[in-house]
Amino acid sequence: MPDIDNHLHLREEPVKAYDPAYLVEQKIIQRLVKDLQNQTILDLGCGDCYCRRFLGKSNRVVSIGVLSEGIEKRPDCDRCQPTIIGNPAQLPFDSESFDTVLSLGVLECLKKDLKAVREISRVLKPGGKLIISVPEDIVLFSNIDVSSGRYRRYSKKELESLLPDRLECEVLSDYGYPFMRLYLQCLGKLYTIDGPKAYLQAFFSSIVARCLAKFLAFLFAAESKVFQGNFKGAQLYGVFRKR
Repeated sequence: MPDIDNHLHLREEPVKAYDPAYLVEQKIIQRLVKDLQNQTILDLGCGDCYCRRFLGKSNRVVSIGVLSEGIEKRPDCDRCQPTIIGNPAQLPFDSESFDTVLSLGVLECLKKDLKAVREISRVLKPGGKLIISVPEDIVLFSNIDVSSGRYRRYSKKELESLLPDRLECEVLSDYGYPFMRLYLQCLGKLYTIDGPKAYLQAFFSSIVARCLAKFLAFLFAAESKVFQGNFKGAQLYGVFRKR
């Protein structure tokens, strides 16, 4: 059994698939990784390995996850083999093994996030990049976070201070301004600590939810261009290079 300190919990697929915030996140991640070619990549806390669809075939991807609810070896994950079950705070790799490390929605689910970022720095090659995404602003912490296995939300300052000095910031930004924040605050009231209430789960599986999610995802993406720099966001993303 995995150490409970390193438990990662994925949201149920219907909620994940029709969550407009998740759809916006996918677009951001796709933009961050689209230029990666001929690299050895570590996908840390890979979950269902959804990032594989965004990575070029020339990359060698090693996926590591924690065996828990919603996370298991995927025999159909041809680009993310081998899939390793392990501890993010004690990675089973030699130092300076990877050109890029992806840590997308992982650190907030670890009690020992500081140990995990030290391990990320250790396994990155000099000049290698960490591409990271974490939820922003503790004010937004709700039952959505609890049911997703999150312990915290970060500020920009907290994230920068957490990372080792050898990891220099190239990009650090956020998204999800007034409208996404309002959406998350409202949605949080419809969650229990175990996940969405039954009627919400059923709604997320409907055609109406799919159409609404696409509209809201468009709205959330548009507001990022209008409000960036004037409001706190709902999600942080960054690119850090190892010296």
